[in-house]
Amino acid sequence: MVSKKGSTDMEIMHINNLSKNLGEEKILHNISFSIEQGEFVGIIGPNGAGKTTLFKCITGQLSVSEDCISITKYDIAKQSFFAKQSFGYACEPSILPTQLTGKQFLTLILASKNIEVSENEMVFFLDMLSLKHKIEHSIGTYSQGMKQKLSIISALVGKPKLIILDESLNGLDPVSSYHLKNYLKEITGKKESAVLLSSHLIDSIEKYCSKVIMIYEGKLRKIWTREELLQEKKETQKDLEQLFMEIILQ
Repeated sequence: MVSKKGSTDMEIMHINNLSKNLGEEKILHNISFSIEQGEFVGIIGPNGAGKTTLFKCITGQLSVSEDCISITKYDIAKQSFFAKQSFGYACEPSILPTQLTGKQFLTLILASKNIEVSENEMVFFLDMLSLKHKIEHSIGTYSQGMKQKLSIISALVGKPKLIILDESLNGLDPVSSYHLKNYLKEITGKKESAVLLSSHLIDSIEKYCSKVIMIYEGKLRKIWTREELLQEKKETQKDLEQLFMEIILQ
């Protein structure tokens, strides 16, 4: 079944001709794609490609035109409060409130969305990312890696329809990265959530994602489903990193 603006009932997020200027510079050029329930979508692109600007538009940190981005059918420009209830977003660790404890920060995030979670769910995520021993401590005492983990947990708690992670794998220790990737693979496989992940770790994107989107110079250059990527790799005898570089060097 198809609803307004061509989106389907399976869609968690729909982006339609998104362009964005910052000052005089055009950062994004007519970006369009969608994410369906249960998809694990990886965004790749070099530094300066526009990935972080795209994520800031999706999460409402930068203004966009009406009917440009919808999340669970809510327009981020017109219905941002309801749209933001639908996703979990791992913010940049540098902006975490250092005066709060980790537990206070997570409580604040849940209260802002009017969500209650069980103690078991909270402990599950803290154990998964090895942060349980620091949760009662001030965020100001955390290492950069611990702040990264707390930010990720804030995006996971409450099991949102869409989990948005902007380069959140970068800097994670190997054990935590392994557990996080497998958890995301599990919940998308069960269609419990959709995931949008940007990363420079192309091997991980290739291994775990069901759809890969490449952005370069603010433009959407390529979308591969898992099946399309496997077919192109077979035909060209190239892996995702080689296909990525081929497009960059064109």
